[in-house]
Amino acid sequence: MKRAVLLVGVAALCIGWGGTQVRTVTVRSTAQPHHCVGLTGYSISGYELCDSRTFRFAGRLIDVARPPGSPSGIWIDGFVAPDAKTLLVQWSAECETPYAFFVPTRGGVPRLVTGERSMKNAPISIADG
Repeated sequence: MKRAVLLVGVAALCIGWGGTQVRTVTVRSTAQPHHCVGLTGYSISGYELCDSRTFRFAGRLIDVARPPGSPSGIWIDGFVAPDAKTLLVQWSAECETPYAFFVPTRGGVPRLVTGERSMKNAPISIADG
């Protein structure tokens, strides 16, 4: 995961008894804000998609590989199956081309819902829970 480094320089001018002091303080932060959205499911909570790249359950990372044959794109949505064993997730490839995938809730390699092994020959598909 890439982390942004934020450098903030603050100069404070303090006028004291008969003199002037300049003090510079540098603050470093490696924290990166996360934008997470919850996945929809039947009375299942705790699954979320963060920063269009990672899936989490109860705060723990779910290792989901990039879709087979995808040079670029992002995850945009997902749904949890009633048995809580499978996620139905939506990938937005180049030019916002949609492809829906199944992936186990424990993580792994996404499978196209249309059955193809790669997105190269697969028709577009939409995850509509």
